[in-house]
Amino acid sequence: MSDSPEHLHSLKTRLSELLRAAGGHDGAERELRLATKECRDELYADNILHGGSIQDPFFNLIAFEEVAVFTFFEEPFLFYVLNCNVPDLICDTEVFSMDDVAACKEYLATNYGKPNADISVSRTLAEHWIESI
Repeated sequence: MSDSPEHLHSLKTRLSELLRAAGGHDGAERELRLATKECRDELYADNILHGGSIQDPFFNLIAFEEVAVFTFFEEPFLFYVLNCNVPDLICDTEVFSMDDVAACKEYLATNYGKPNADISVSRTLAEHWIESI
């Protein structure tokens, strides 16, 4: 998927469809985007403050009702959307630091049958999505 406006629209549409299919509510894509932006901004600032790079890979977990979304800030940028028991998921994943990317992916493959992301896009397109209105 390129970084064109059409692909940005396609990404938003696909995320909305996945969130609805997993049990998410209308507006969940926007909430996901805002929460992802907040996380990204905090992590980028922290990485820079401690001599790291904004290119350092990390993941984030955002949950709504019985839907969880893992976003992996790497190239390519990955989205995993799950219908799950959110409290149990949070308890299970508390052992990971945000830079335990490989371990978290293995957890998703083993425990949720998700060896591959639901959506994989360029990090540039994901950054455009995060900043979109």
